[in-house]
Parts: sequence; C-alpha cells; structure tokens
Amino acid sequence: MFSFGYRDRRWRIIKDIVFVVIAFLLIWRTGFFGVLVGCIALVWYGRDLYYQIRAAKLEKEAAREQEKADARRKERPQPQSAQSPDDGKITITDLSDAKEVNYEKE
Repeated sequence: MFSFGYRDRRWRIIKDIVFVVIAFLLIWRTGFFGVLVGCIALVWYGRDLYYQIRAAKLEKEAAREQEKADARRKERPQPQSAQSPDDGKITITDLSDAKEVNYEKE
C-alpha cells in the first residue's frame, strides 16, 4: 500500500498542500457534492497543514534555543566543588523526602 511517509514532516506538508489545492478545485469547478467534499477536505487538510507548519517552526525554535544553551554552557566553565572529595564525609540526598544525611567515616 502506498504511504505518504507520516514520519517525515516535509512530505506531510507537501501532501496537505496538494489536497488543499484539490479541495479548492472541487469547490470551484463542481456541483453540490463536489463543494461538500471540497469543504470537508479543505477543513481537514488545511488544519493538518497549519499544525504541521506550526510544529516545524516550533522544532526549529527549540533547536535554536538548545544551540544557544549549549554555547552558553561551553563559554562558562563548570564551577569546582568547594569540598575535596576525600574529606571523610558522605552526603546522601533522598529526593523523594528531600532529606540530607551526613555520615562520617570512623
């Protein structure tokens, strides 16, 4: 069976554009049932086209934000820990109850 490649956003946008054009042709050139089918197709594929374009823009924006965050992380080095790792204390943090326990070696 023929597939439009629903995982690839570009092909979904192309498919939606083609069907929106066909819907306009049905509305413009046919009788009552053609107008009815054309209006339904226009609403269905027009809505999908709108959502696909909007999702593509949001993905690009999120990718740009991620690149900016990565660049900021690379510019700013990570701060060194104030305590040395071999000072004899272990801090255990339980995130479910947000408790801290200090344990000293004997």
